[in-house]
Amino acid sequence: LTIEGGDAAKLMNEMGLVMAFIVDGKCASVTEKYKALQDALKSDKDKKEISAAIQALAEDVMKHETDLRKFAGI
Repeated sequence: LTIEGGDAAKLMNEMGLVMAFIVDGKCASVTEKYKALQDALKSDKDKKEISAAIQALAEDVMKHETDLRKFAGI
């Protein structure tokens, strides 16, 4: 990952917002995917299963972009 033009602070703020939504956004399906990822990590699943859990969470967050924007107040 290369960050050019001083965009590091913006990227960090955006990632923080996404993580806040995942943890505190009260979106049931996102919470479910987040818990599945946590379980995969805690139970020492293989990389393929962890990657699948990460992908499922990312896709669900993108699916709920409207909820994320509402959570962020934008």
